[in-house]
Amino acid sequence: MSEEKNLVFNVNDVLNDSQSSVKLTQTTKGTTWEIKVYNGDPQRAFEVADKLFLKCKNKYGGNNP
Repeated sequence: MSEEKNLVFNVNDVLNDSQSSVKLTQTTKGTTWEIKVYNGDPQRAFEVADKLFLKCKNKYGGNNP
């Protein structure tokens, strides 16, 4: 029974691509990131994305622009 619980996930999380997220990927060449911010106000979305980008860049370095 506990094995079945491990396979259960929220389908809405998988299907709803309009959610804000930060994806970090570490490889042998370093860490890369992908930032998605959704907000009804594009300027606010940009501000949040920019702050998250700077946090990632300060913490992980890398060659992301």
